[in-house]
Amino acid sequence: MVPEVTDAKVAEGNTELSVLSGLVHGNGPNGLAATLDTWIRRVFGAKSVADVLS
Repeated sequence: MVPEVTDAKVAEGNTELSVLSGLVHGNGPNGLAATLDTWIRRVFGAKSVADVLS
């Protein structure tokens, strides 16, 4: 069983688990959002999605 990672600090500290959680729980209300947030932080070095889009 894969835990649903929704806390940004947990996701940041464990990127692999965050991505796996997003794949497994992506259709849930929080799964994909947490994964995308972590991915954007890692790839762009941004603090949030808003920072990338602005």
